[in-house]
Amino acid sequence: MNSRIKIVGISLFGFFIILGLILNIFAAYQATNFTHFIDPNKKVSVLDENSSFEKKLSSVLFGIQIPKPKNAKVDLDFVEVDTVIADVNLEVWRFDMEPSKGIVALFHGYKSTKSALWREAQSFYRMGYSVVLVDFRASGNSDGMVCTIGYNEANDVVNVYNWIQVQYPNQPIYLYGISMGAAAVLRAVSVLDIHPNAIMVQSSFSTMNGATKNRFRLLGLPSWPMANLLTFWGGYVNDFDAFKLNPSEFAKQITTPTLVIHGVLDNRVSWEDSETIYDNLQGPKEFGVFSKSGHESMLNKEEANWVYLVTNFLESAKK
Repeated sequence: MNSRIKIVGISLFGFFIILGLILNIFAAYQATNFTHFIDPNKKVSVLDENSSFEKKLSSVLFGIQIPKPKNAKVDLDFVEVDTVIADVNLEVWRFDMEPSKGIVALFHGYKSTKSALWREAQSFYRMGYSVVLVDFRASGNSDGMVCTIGYNEANDVVNVYNWIQVQYPNQPIYLYGISMGAAAVLRAVSVLDIHPNAIMVQSSFSTMNGATKNRFRLLGLPSWPMANLLTFWGGYVNDFDAFKLNPSEFAKQITTPTLVIHGVLDNRVSWEDSETIYDNLQGPKEFGVFSKSGHESMLNKEEANWVYLVTNFLESAKK
């Protein structure tokens, strides 16, 4: 009897060891696909909340390939295309206002490009600011094929900030980031010690692990244990600790005037995420809420409210 129990115990132990190994292999493979983009011209199937259960399950087990995001076509007649030379070269679009109230640099989200913030850039320009639109590494026309969901992108924020200081000496600098761009801005200001005059962060996740879990929730799939494994491997394959990629913790070190923007209909970033970031901020701060918007451009959905909020915040940040 004892020998039979021992055999069963050893068998179960072996089963869980093999299962754990298989799950880790799947998670490592998926995390690599999630952060390493492929040829932007290669066509792949789209995965979203409306995909079939079989496709969702397959994506969890085997991952999906993601083409490097490409910029949409916009009218560049009055825009100067430039390059920020750094560890990874970044393409920027810039249009200068004379005289200028300052410089606003805009940073896009995951699987996106600077063209996604084209309308916001135009709006800041009409307010009287010179504007710098940035392609993060592995996006648009910038170099690289590896995206780290805000970790190394924070270095891009720093490099653009330093470049702006050279190009526009003695001008106030304001940073605007959405989603991954917001997380990168928060990390750059908190950990990498840059000092813009004010920052505006929209739809930032609170913790990387929480954002990964939420992705499973959106797909209607259980998050445990794959979300934790994906967070671990997403950091490991890119040489950082993704469990410490937590904008809510970064906020605790930030005294810079900050505008936190949240869309009530956002199904990717919860109210609690935005509220936690806001509560942890240590300097002057405002919380802008958009009742008709989700994880998207607030300007496109609620233009008058967005312009009013941003205009007043920037004016108050100058005082």
